[in-house]
Amino acid sequence: MAADGLPHPRSLALFWRRLKPFLRQRQGMYFAGISFDLLTLSTTLAYPQLIRIVVDRGIEQGDMDQVNYWVSIMAGLLIIQSVSTYFRNYFLEIGAEQVGAAIRGWVFRRIIHHEIAFFDEQNTGDLTARLVGDVGQLRHTLQLLAPELIHFALMGLCAAGLMIYTSPPLAAVVIIIGPMIWLGSSRLGQFLRERATDVQSKTALLMSSVIEVLNGIVAVRVYHQEARAANSYDAAADVLISAAKRQVRGHSLLRSFTELLSEGAVVLAIFVGAVLIANRSLTAGALVTFILYATLVMRSSRNVANARAEVLRAQGATQRIFELGERESRMPYIEGLVPERIAGEIEFDGVQFNYPTRPGLAALQETRLKIAPGEVVSLVGDSGCGKSTIAKLIVRLYDPDQGRVLLDGHDLRTLDTEWLRSRVSFVPPEATLFSCSVADNIRYGTPDASDADIAAAAKIADADGFITELTDGYATEVGDSGRLFSSGQRQRIAIARAVLRNPAVLILDEATAALDSSAEARVKESLRELPSKPTIVIVSHRLSTIVDTDRVLVVQAGAIVAEGKHQELLKKSPFYQSFVSEQLVRE
Repeated sequence: MAADGLPHPRSLALFWRRLKPFLRQRQGMYFAGISFDLLTLSTTLAYPQLIRIVVDRGIEQGDMDQVNYWVSIMAGLLIIQSVSTYFRNYFLEIGAEQVGAAIRGWVFRRIIHHEIAFFDEQNTGDLTARLVGDVGQLRHTLQLLAPELIHFALMGLCAAGLMIYTSPPLAAVVIIIGPMIWLGSSRLGQFLRERATDVQSKTALLMSSVIEVLNGIVAVRVYHQEARAANSYDAAADVLISAAKRQVRGHSLLRSFTELLSEGAVVLAIFVGAVLIANRSLTAGALVTFILYATLVMRSSRNVANARAEVLRAQGATQRIFELGERESRMPYIEGLVPERIAGEIEFDGVQFNYPTRPGLAALQETRLKIAPGEVVSLVGDSGCGKSTIAKLIVRLYDPDQGRVLLDGHDLRTLDTEWLRSRVSFVPPEATLFSCSVADNIRYGTPDASDADIAAAAKIADADGFITELTDGYATEVGDSGRLFSSGQRQRIAIARAVLRNPAVLILDEATAALDSSAEARVKESLRELPSKPTIVIVSHRLSTIVDTDRVLVVQAGAIVAEGKHQELLKKSPFYQSFVSEQLVRE
């Protein structure tokens, strides 16, 4: 911001420079809209001259033929103006909708490629507010305010020229008001931009509160916290209203200020014009024409000032959306190494890792491990000890701070990202289902899979039985986040999705926790019999899940403290002995 409190010119220049690529994509729509706007503008500017002719040649001379002739021309111009206004609004508003959609799509595509750590640090409500609210504000600006800014700027300039042509003395009286309006709107516009940013932030907080409650509606209902949720919403809404009041006060002050000056200029022009007519220096028709042009100039100045303030407000509201879209991912997709074959050997070479949200707490410390191709390994330990962290590093949801994670001897950071995702499948604890059919959910990572392949994957995951019993079978819509299914059913669909990709490495992070023991046993047996013999890493707290794995890795405080088969660890690891005892009591 400049030292005098006005918005720095470079900030507006940056705003329009950010918009330019999106506007260029829709330049045909805007060119057509502006062309019709120029036609509308021409008809508007022609009316005062026609009215002057009607007054001076027709009314004052008592010549009704002149009146009828020129009024009929005015009626024709009115029809042309009406048609051109329709097409002006159509092209400019459709263009704005398309630009808004393009910006929202650009930001969304950028967001989904950001590293997982970014989402750990972000609030879902805030991201939603940026995509919906901020882009909506920008679309409103492009749809209504920016066209008005162009329209009235051109109208004001042309009307000012015709006003000067009509009566230079009167024009001097009116023109001195223009800089005063511009200066006042500039100062208030900066205030409105700051208030708009504040309102958007408060809106994001409100949406976060709503999303949190809706996502946790079961907990809200079970613990009878409806009143608390409502009070939380009311508190966030009150904060938003307070911010909106400050914005409205500034906006109201701007409008009243510009109204006072613009209308005052017209009143002053009428007084001076009456004096000139009395001195026979001006005709009545010329005064009427001048007043009409002066009204157009003042209205244009007022609307340009208001539109400019709104653009500044939109700049503040949309600054966050552009910052989000321009942010570079710290783990970008790379076109790296693509091995000719993959066996599935996993190795951790001195890995140390801290979650970005907890930089002072080591999740893994100098971890070293090696998993042979085709081996089935389970990770056990207390909650928060680092088991799931190991799983997430294998699938490269995060990169280690120190050390290397290797796949067949290749550092994951050197491998082609798309290739790696196609060869390593991961099933998280909370199975994610999308609002589409069961078949499409299973096919989600393998879009070219046939119906037969989907059914085969579902059988491996022990999901075919309950799916075929559904009314529409595999075509059944799962509903919002799959809430029509039980936790166990959602997990089996997620396992089927992972298996369908025929991965070389399969990671199951508490992926069978919601299954009953018989269903879990069937899934485990099917996974062992997969023809591809993938390397399987299982994170689990259930004894039944880990007893028959090839090897058990015991994790404590971010380090692997023991490893071996189930029976071996019972003899040599006190922690494992205690873990098994607790599980036997629970089961």
